[in-house]
Amino acid sequence: MKEAIRILIVEDDALVARDIQTRLRKIGYQADWIAHSGEVAVKFALEMSPQIILMDIQLGDGIDGVEAVEKILSYRDIPIVYLTAYSDESSLARAGLTEPYGYVVKPVETGELQIAIEIALHRHGLQTQLNEVNRRLSTTLASIGDGVIATNSSGVIKVANRIAASMLGKNNENLIGEKIEKIFTLQSRQTLNACEILVDPVTELLATKKDRLTYTDVLLIRLKGLATPIDVTATMIVDGRNEPDGVVLVFRDITQRQMAEEYLRYLAYHDYLTGLPNRTLFYERMEASIEQSTRHSRNLALLFLDLDDFKTVNDSLGHDAGDILLKQLAGRLKSEVRKDDTVARLAGDEFVIILNDIASVSDVKEVAEKILKGLDENFQLGDAEIKVTASIGISLFPLHGTEVENLIRYADTAMYLAKQKGKNAYTIYGADWKSELPKG
Repeated sequence: MKEAIRILIVEDDALVARDIQTRLRKIGYQADWIAHSGEVAVKFALEMSPQIILMDIQLGDGIDGVEAVEKILSYRDIPIVYLTAYSDESSLARAGLTEPYGYVVKPVETGELQIAIEIALHRHGLQTQLNEVNRRLSTTLASIGDGVIATNSSGVIKVANRIAASMLGKNNENLIGEKIEKIFTLQSRQTLNACEILVDPVTELLATKKDRLTYTDVLLIRLKGLATPIDVTATMIVDGRNEPDGVVLVFRDITQRQMAEEYLRYLAYHDYLTGLPNRTLFYERMEASIEQSTRHSRNLALLFLDLDDFKTVNDSLGHDAGDILLKQLAGRLKSEVRKDDTVARLAGDEFVIILNDIASVSDVKEVAEKILKGLDENFQLGDAEIKVTASIGISLFPLHGTEVENLIRYADTAMYLAKQKGKNAYTIYGADWKSELPKG
């Protein structure tokens, strides 16, 4: 018996059905089930789950063979081979829509019957494997977080997952059959010509016949001019003769990655607590300010500010309250200077301020006094309301030096002199400063 293949015979003529059963058993098939009507055929198919059905197209009373097959296939995936002696064209057309695995003409010949069954079983096995591969592929594509598109050798889209459709502002059905060059538009972000439209990687790959092509940090232009930053890789598909047969395009939205990278860059140059420039960015801006002032023969001032008795706040109210105080202080300092000036936090309660393009010492004194006066208003730290003061030391460029480190040291020294004078005060480094600063 051929691997105990279970066959259901559906034939309304009992003699013909017995003849087919006998022939099947002689060549080694298991053929124990015979149905003489479409209704019984459906019942047997659902209850017995045969591995193949030999279905007469023309049955007696009730539903015909095609209707029976339609009902069976809605519940079970069973290969169908139709038995037919004669049928009208409409019945044959209906039978074709059920995608049978073969036809056998009555009266049945044993050899033809055996060939039809073996071909049907083989084709069904292959189709089952293909369906399994397709299911796995569909599930894999659906689960991938990247956009995936596969084209043929003409750049026509054959496969696209949900992510790809979403990123292109379309649905999967609308993508299939589209030319990739019409919907996949890339714009450069790295070249001097920021608006440069790039050739889509599929078209370029098919033209150059390279194995792979990668674009990083480019813009995918969507509907209504919307743009999404992406990384994209195109890989050639080749046929059995190693000839180009299409391209697989994989692209990823890198918006979140760019935001994370931007945040990391921000943290590298800004104080995590106050959001002010940190020591690194302060040094860069101070160097730039000195260079600019030297080039245009201008003056600048560096203010070094330290809170008076800040440790007392931390000790009495806790470090959380101290952090709140520092954040509020940062806001007040920024409000007291110009937009082109820089307020930075070096460490702890130490702040520095770069005043660019100043005309006279009186301008610097005015800012220092304005800052100290701005501290008169109490700080609200949760349920506590406190008053704080600060000491400010000032160094001047180029009067006191032209090097960043020297100007910081002189401003720091002047700040300690202000504390020695009783705090809540400012001091300019050196005792011989003049009311008007030298030019250059």
